[in-house]
Amino acid sequence: EFLGLEWDETCLRPEANRAPVKTSSMWQARQPIYQRSDGRWRNYLPWLGELGNLLERMEDQNPVQPMSANAKITVARRLQQAGRLDEALSTLQEALRTAPNDPVLYSDAGSVCLLSDRVDLAVNCFERAIGLCPHFATAHYNLGVALERQGRSAEAIAALRRAIALAPEMGSAYSRLGNPLQAKGDKTEALNCLRRASE
Repeated sequence: EFLGLEWDETCLRPEANRAPVKTSSMWQARQPIYQRSDGRWRNYLPWLGELGNLLERMEDQNPVQPMSANAKITVARRLQQAGRLDEALSTLQEALRTAPNDPVLYSDAGSVCLLSDRVDLAVNCFERAIGLCPHFATAHYNLGVALERQGRSAEAIAALRRAIALAPEMGSAYSRLGNPLQAKGDKTEALNCLRRASE
């Protein structure tokens, strides 16, 4: 009403919209309407000042909600940045118990596994993420990285090509793809990939 637009019922079904989304929020933009982000403001409490105090007073009459899966992703990423990889993975595994169909949780868990040299587990996590969200370009990219570390170069190339097909602007995927192509002897294609990466 505020924008002077007619209401469209399809706004209630974002998961059914097949229009392309060309941002890293593609997975989120295609979720059904949900309430899992309730209480995420608590992650920013130290910076909210008086507003944080007001929000806490308003919630005094309600029981404290358990930390959402999305909040646990934030916590796990901070733990990962601090080098506390075991704690980060434990936090993500705990979140997966309450949100077992969340591809971002699997993808983040795979990234932590890669950093801690648990490559087989990382591959499994990225494959689970892709199974839940086949158009998750970052998961395809990370799967390619993990497969390359396992020495499965043909599968790594396929995964990286899929990441590029889904996110043609992902420079890191072109750069990463150049390595196994060059090792395989496809110097022309490897050079094209590196050129695209630099562009």
